[in-house]
This record gives sequence, C-alpha cells and structure tokens, in this order.
Amino acid sequence: MLDGLRFHPATILATILVPWCSSVFGYLDHTLPRDGLVTSPIGYPGVTYQSIRYEPLCGTLGTDARFSNPFAIGHCDSVIDVYSNNSIDRLAFYDESGVRLVGAVVGGGRDLCMCFALGNPDGSAGDICWWFNGDAQVDIWWTLQLDHLIGGAFRPGSAKSLPQCSEVDLDGLRASWSATAVMPSATESVITLGDRTQTTTFTPSGKSNPSTRARSFFTKPNMPFHPHSCRIYHRNSDHHNWA
Repeated sequence: MLDGLRFHPATILATILVPWCSSVFGYLDHTLPRDGLVTSPIGYPGVTYQSIRYEPLCGTLGTDARFSNPFAIGHCDSVIDVYSNNSIDRLAFYDESGVRLVGAVVGGGRDLCMCFALGNPDGSAGDICWWFNGDAQVDIWWTLQLDHLIGGAFRPGSAKSLPQCSEVDLDGLRASWSATAVMPSATESVITLGDRTQTTTFTPSGKSNPSTRARSFFTKPNMPFHPHSCRIYHRNSDHHNWA
C-alpha cells in the first residue's frame, strides 16, 4: 500500500523529535528564582544576575558563543525589535505586540515580556526579552541549534546594560528598588500609538506563588510546524492547570 509514497524529511524528523523531546525534556522547571542570585537560566549559560520579584538589578551576560548571534523562540520576537531601539531603559515590560506597559509586574495576572540588558566587563552587551504568563511562569522550548531554552528573544550589540554586580552597592540597589516598586495591584497604563493612552487595571490572579513549582508534562511541535523546535508544555502541579 505504501509503494511509491514519498515522505517529506520534515515529517520523518517530526516523527522522531516529538516523542524524543517528550522523553528527554519532561519535567523541566518552568519557574525562575523570584529573589536573589540567578545563575545560568535555561538556555542562557554564563548569565548571572541579582533579582527582586523576578526583576534583574545588576548582572553579567557571559561569553558563551551563542550570544554572538540573535535568536528568538516562542515569544517576544517582535518585542525585541522595540526594546533594542530603546536606548534608555535597561529594564522594561511589553505586551507581545510590542506595546510598552507602565507599572507592570511579573506575576501580576497578565502575560508579558520582560526585557532587560546585560553586559560584560569588556563592554559587550545584549538585550534579552523573556515571556512570563500571569502566574510568573516561563515557557521552555527545545531547538536543534540551542538545546532547551526559555521562550523569548536575544539580540547582541546592545547600547545599554544593567551595571555589573561587582561594581555596585547591592543593598543600595535593593533599597532604591523597594522605594519605587510597583505593587501587584497597581494600575497599568498601556501606552498605544499616537497620543492615545489606554489605562487598564490588572490584579494578581491569586495563583502566583513563589513556592509553586511548574513542571513540564509533555511536548508538542510548534505550530505552524518547524522541524527543528518543540515547546515543552507544563502543568501547575498544585492547581492542575494545563498550559
């Protein structure tokens, strides 16, 4: 019955990769440290930074070869264009269309891209945008070129960067952050094109919890299908919510 049929290489590769991704990358953690030192987050080897409520205060990009080229997977692809053209803000929040969010917080009940810039002592720097859902969970993807990594985007050659942690008063940075921090129930102003500003209030969903661990459960290919990547899906082990 199959005589004469030809199978596209992508179809054959998909048949191999999808179950392989599921078996190899099941149960990957979908949370980042909320506070304190973050080292080598998934797919970003050598990156280190200090954070408060997921927000980087200072840090170092590192010198892994992957940071010589731009890459994006899953989310924030168009956002990185906007953020890289922003030469002022070393940390900023956007929706996935690239609209800047004022007063947004990670885990505040809505999906967003958190963008920040890290550098190295030699002056090289790069822009990073990571996607978080409303409960402060990231997406994990797998790619043939870069292995598994946080869903988002990276672009080298940034003109800005957060300070190196070794060169600043970390306690002073924390105090400054605390004095101006947006509370999770704050109103967010969504800045639109032109002179129009739409103001929307977002409140925490009640499910965000730093101690809650989200785990990969199974995978399925990115749609439309790309033969070289797959998304690591997860469920919240405490609330049993499928993502």
